Amino acid sequence: MWISKVPKDELENRIDCHFYQPDAIAEIKKIKNFPCKPLSYYVVEKRSEPPIHTSHYAEQGIHIISPSNFTDFVISLEDTYKVNPSYIDLFKDFILKEGNIIYALVGDVGHACVVPIPAPKAITYRRTANISLKGINPYFVCAFLNYRAGDLQLKRMTTGVIQSQLRLEDSIEVLIPSWSSEIQTYIGDKVRLAEILRERSRHLEEESRDKFNSYFGFFKALPLAKFFKTESLILENRIDTWFYNPRFLNAVKAIQEAGAKLIPLGKLAKRITNGGTPANALFTEKGIPWIRGKDFEHGDIAVELLPLMDFASEESIKRSRLKVGGIILSIKGTVGDVAVVDELLVGCNINQDIALIEINNLQTSHFIAAFLESELGQILIEQQVYGAINPFFSLENLRLFSVPDPNSVDQNFKMQLANLRHTRVRCKRLSQLLTTTAKLLVEALIEGKLTEDELKIAQEALQKGDREPDKAILSRLTCKGYDIKDEPPLFPDLDLLYQTIDQLNADEQSE
Repeated sequence: MWISKVPKDELENRIDCHFYQPDAIAEIKKIKNFPCKPLSYYVVEKRSEPPIHTSHYAEQGIHIISPSNFTDFVISLEDTYKVNPSYIDLFKDFILKEGNIIYALVGDVGHACVVPIPAPKAITYRRTANISLKGINPYFVCAFLNYRAGDLQLKRMTTGVIQSQLRLEDSIEVLIPSWSSEIQTYIGDKVRLAEILRERSRHLEEESRDKFNSYFGFFKALPLAKFFKTESLILENRIDTWFYNPRFLNAVKAIQEAGAKLIPLGKLAKRITNGGTPANALFTEKGIPWIRGKDFEHGDIAVELLPLMDFASEESIKRSRLKVGGIILSIKGTVGDVAVVDELLVGCNINQDIALIEINNLQTSHFIAAFLESELGQILIEQQVYGAINPFFSLENLRLFSVPDPNSVDQNFKMQLANLRHTRVRCKRLSQLLTTTAKLLVEALIEGKLTEDELKIAQEALQKGDREPDKAILSRLTCKGYDIKDEPPLFPDLDLLYQTIDQLNADEQSE
């Protein structure tokens, strides 16, 4: 609870206390130091309430985008409901258009996204703003709305005790700095590039999956059988019926029929162990990043969200510090999430719910990780896991867990699969870093740590093919802001960013 006084001359057309949150008022004052206009000044068209009814739903059709599909300024089409295409005329005014801004009007309001190019066949869900803009860069607007100043402005306008709600008409009164087109482009292009990289990562994931499925005969998983018989010849060191279900034996058969030999993971790895949680461990602003099961994110680790364990506490579990080439695998709760340890994850540590598989070869690790993520791998993990309420994959079973021997598969296939996975992870990471960059650039301008002239010069140089001013700005970014002393850089390797951009441009020209 907070108490504050509002000068009479600062009162607007609202008298609810929530509207005058000190943090929001302070941010608005900073914005007003610059020329600014309400978002409504640029709005051409706005929609928020498509007449959706459950009778319109179908298994295949037009995606329905809700706030749960907003990820890092980008729309995800995973896990969406769909509308029968026969109702297209009913929803034609709500179809997403390229460059539209969409954001939530209920619950955790905000989380703006830009509709990508090309726009997906989709409509917005109820209470989701869908607005078309003119005269302003939509990617810049997206970055601003996701930055603190934009987010607080949206949240101060909400009403409701149980669930926050925001009127569409109120939301578009958010004040937006009227910076030059060069600055808008410079910031907006970071968001646009993040969108392209995320889409590239998605395509690489599909390519990797197709390549894997093709090699293993387009394997089709069997459902769990309720009744079955098992020949004594195939019995191993397990006598529980679960282990010999035809669903699992069929997966093993598919691997063998592809010509791959199965070997225990314990023979491939130098060591398999797990981490821990030291008694009375302290977590501070400086320390060792500590990975938990919930920190896995689509084949990687959400590093920016990791808690930092103080150095003294971490010393007691130093045996599980991560080294390049290792694989980490969640073994409790949500079993089967996987990531490969590269330079970004080196030195991190893990808790007891994660196994460390030390292979120490990045190509082999990415190949094994791709197998573990595949349907075949997940089914064989399912075979080894026990515990109905809280699933658990024991280290003993993990050491005996069968994986394809990397030396028994076609070496070109192994290399291509590993490279596809490695590139996919890199593109996704860079995408996340670029969305963070856009927000930090807005913050740096508002806080006076960067000048408008610096960004304008950087944008004009980029248009001429000169990256040096851009590199100078990006090199001063840290996860906690611009020019923060003793903080590591946001981009550990800026050259990798530019190499990836060059590769994207080369791929686009060759298409």
